[in-house]
Amino acid sequence: MPAKRLKNWSSGPNTTDGRSTLDELTQRFDSLATQHDWQQDTIYRYPQDDSLQIRAWRTAHQGEALWIISGIHGEEPAGPNAIARELENVIALADAGVPVVLIPLANPQAYRNNWRYPNTAERDWRKGGYSVGDAEYLLPDLQEGSKPRAASPPGPETRSLTEYVLRVAQQYPPRLVLDLHEDELST
Repeated sequence: MPAKRLKNWSSGPNTTDGRSTLDELTQRFDSLATQHDWQQDTIYRYPQDDSLQIRAWRTAHQGEALWIISGIHGEEPAGPNAIARELENVIALADAGVPVVLIPLANPQAYRNNWRYPNTAERDWRKGGYSVGDAEYLLPDLQEGSKPRAASPPGPETRSLTEYVLRVAQQYPPRLVLDLHEDELST
């Protein structure tokens, strides 16, 4: 049975590069809480703009879950836009009893600026950029395995995101994780 279409969603390009605006995506994902009884969590609030937040939505029913994550890199809009366009299919899975955790826009500040990282327009991480998905501070070093690969998370968004995932995974253990990225092919 085809999924029911949600009201008030424009799937057409809304910015010059074809992506939906941050506000359009946020309204679309907010429909999960307002129309479908999903729980909404604020993972991180940006101190310079309280309206800018990393948020997640999860089904009320817990258990082994489908986790869908996208928007780690802001200049990779395909994932958040694809999820927004096909949200009815995610809702249909949840309605069929599949627990779902959705983090569709893990780096909204970079998305809004069309940057890769939240803190700089530089694409090269060696020039000060950091990824909100960097969990090196939680992983053992490759030589000895006795200490973390990094002393601390590279940014406050990173700490908040990893802490959220570890906490929520207790009630929604990942059965399948879809991490949607898009990268340029190099020759």
